[in-house]
Amino acid sequence: MNAIVIYKTKYGSTKDYADWIAEELGCDAVDAKNLKIDDILGYDTVIYGGGLYAEVINGVSLITRNIDRLKDKKIVIYTTGITPPDVREYYDDEVIKKNFKNGVPE
Repeated sequence: MNAIVIYKTKYGSTKDYADWIAEELGCDAVDAKNLKIDDILGYDTVIYGGGLYAEVINGVSLITRNIDRLKDKKIVIYTTGITPPDVREYYDDEVIKKNFKNGVPE
């Protein structure tokens, strides 16, 4: 698998998850801070992680702004944060609405 794990972290938890995922997959974990879309086009699988703040995924616009350029890639997005289990369904819906205004690509 030709994969990259990209993360944007505020407190370090998202980086920890990115490192664990990258280790399992045998690929690199890269901070999104200075990353450009051209840096990730050579990968078949793009895994993006960001903290969740008021239902917005930190830095996910790197993916959403460039979704047309990534259409032939496998894209996985994960978030880190605290969500009470009793409102999980509500948050899942709100996260999709706020981050993927055109819906989740299939």
